[in-house]
Amino acid sequence: MRDRIAYALQADADEETFRETLKQQPGKVNAAIPLARALLVRKRPDEALDVLDKVLLAVPADLRALNCEGSCA
Repeated sequence: MRDRIAYALQADADEETFRETLKQQPGKVNAAIPLARALLVRKRPDEALDVLDKVLLAVPADLRALNCEGSCA
């Protein structure tokens, strides 16, 4: 039980870190992809797609973001 709580708290911290990074650097694909994957695990696909859409506005030709978006849809 403790392990699950610790994992959940760490996941929340990681999610917040990725969001802060994307606020400062909207085209940072290395933050957007793990954030989108975390959101998918939490059953929040619409938020994951929003994250990827925003990063693709900054870097429209990034294949990693495009592939990740395709797996979210």
